[in-house]
Amino acid sequence: MKSDIRGHFPEHIGRILEFQEIGTAGDIEIDRVWEVLAQFLRNCFLDTLDERECAARERTLSIVPLPGETLEARKRRLRGYYASGLPYTEKKLEEVLAALCGENGYELSVLRDQYRVEVRLKLAAAGLRENVAELARKMIPANMELRVSVLFNRWERFRYMRWGELKNETWGSILRDPKWQEA
Repeated sequence: MKSDIRGHFPEHIGRILEFQEIGTAGDIEIDRVWEVLAQFLRNCFLDTLDERECAARERTLSIVPLPGETLEARKRRLRGYYASGLPYTEKKLEEVLAALCGENGYELSVLRDQYRVEVRLKLAAAGLRENVAELARKMIPANMELRVSVLFNRWERFRYMRWGELKNETWGSILRDPKWQEA
């Protein structure tokens, strides 16, 4: 928003050079105030947080960001913490995992007869293992065991394949593509 204080001066004052200069300086300061206010409003929402506000919220929640972690990944982790409110149900755990790891970044198994919850993270969400374990431990009943693991590509699947069968693949696509992470 561009300010124009001089437009609000009475006509006879607006012609005085000193007031024109005061108006120019005032416009600069008001523009700065509007920008700070706009950033404050953007920081009210997780999608538009800046680096400084993200760090402040992480300190509040005692989250330690991983080295080299992007701002988007840090926001996703915050979203997971905020989504982990009561009531703690299996559906709520799935929502929290989806917010934290992405919709297809995990597999959840609740083995009621064995009193065990297994969360298997896809390779792309492997850096969130400790956060997932912490949140899931808070959410599952105390009498259930929690196992959090990372799904790595199963190279056994490639043992009997020929390079010609994989000619359309790259190492990057094999590492990221969910079809290669499935059993």
